[in-house]
Amino acid sequence: MSLKCPHCGGAIEPQISLNLPSISTAISGIEGKGLDLEPQELSQDKKRYNQGYHAQFLEFWAVYPLHRGKRPAQKAWLKAYAKLGSNPEAISILISGAIRYRDDPNRDPSKTKYAEGWLNDERWEDEPISPNGKASSGIYAALGVSRDD
Repeated sequence: MSLKCPHCGGAIEPQISLNLPSISTAISGIEGKGLDLEPQELSQDKKRYNQGYHAQFLEFWAVYPLHRGKRPAQKAWLKAYAKLGSNPEAISILISGAIRYRDDPNRDPSKTKYAEGWLNDERWEDEPISPNGKASSGIYAALGVSRDD
């Protein structure tokens, strides 16, 4: 077997001989040892990359707008959940806060907080941001007047 040199066009003779067995010889040697060469489906107990999450956290994660840092987010979620009393109302507070954050028309998607930081900063308590960029302030916002009036 000779190859052509890309520079001068002359013949190149390979100098290395590896004497490797053919693929069919290698496979027949493996099959003779009882090894299964067919692709195997991993059972659920072998898939460890997405396990260990609480069902209530996964509900929160499904509505949160940024899916990065899932493991640290669950740790922060557990702390927030405990702080709110570890009850169904706590779950609804966290999820409704995440939905409010996700659906906020003033949220810049490029500046969306990771869920871990959002939870650690207790952002579920934030009031919605008004279109002028200022947070609405309780009774004034309910009455439709600003503090300056």
